[in-house]
Amino acid sequence: ADKASLTTETSLSGLAKGLKLEFKGNDADKGDLSFTYKLPQATLTGEMDFMNFKKFNIAAASGMDQITAGIKCDIAKSDKGMSTTTAASASYAMGNIFAGLEATNNFSKYGILASFTVDKSITAAVRADIGSKGPAVQVGGVYKCCPGTTMKGKVNIMSKALDLSVKQAMDKKFNVTASCQMADFSPKSLVFGLKATMG
Repeated sequence: ADKASLTTETSLSGLAKGLKLEFKGNDADKGDLSFTYKLPQATLTGEMDFMNFKKFNIAAASGMDQITAGIKCDIAKSDKGMSTTTAASASYAMGNIFAGLEATNNFSKYGILASFTVDKSITAAVRADIGSKGPAVQVGGVYKCCPGTTMKGKVNIMSKALDLSVKQAMDKKFNVTASCQMADFSPKSLVFGLKATMG
């Protein structure tokens, strides 16, 4: 049988300029305390498992003109001891050009991404990942052919996978998406899908 519990969510601000504390928990097994501290040139966030003291994460993000950068550290406690996972990212945006670099999994995996907005209806993008499983390169694009219709396509060059989708907004709260996936560039592997979303 499910165990009933009382859930509580509350926040507190005003202790210091730019600082906000939040608590989400119940009287059974959850108690997460988080903070957001906004400074003129940076934002710090963090969250702690206040119930069991087994998880803690902290992140910092900053931006100046067209450049933004951030770093995050996750600390977890288990029977095997403490483990730490660190990730960092940086991006540059100017006009219709965007470029980004990310390092994850304690700087053992790297991702390079870029996009170019051709006009109001077409955006092209490329992403390259380097890690333990070898390099992966993906090329994709978005085409908004009319206000309610968006087409997306993506090709994974290394795995020879193709993904296509068309999203039609029937109204503000109802969308229908048709999708198609192909593996190894083989028409025999085609898989089709249809999804409707409300709300």
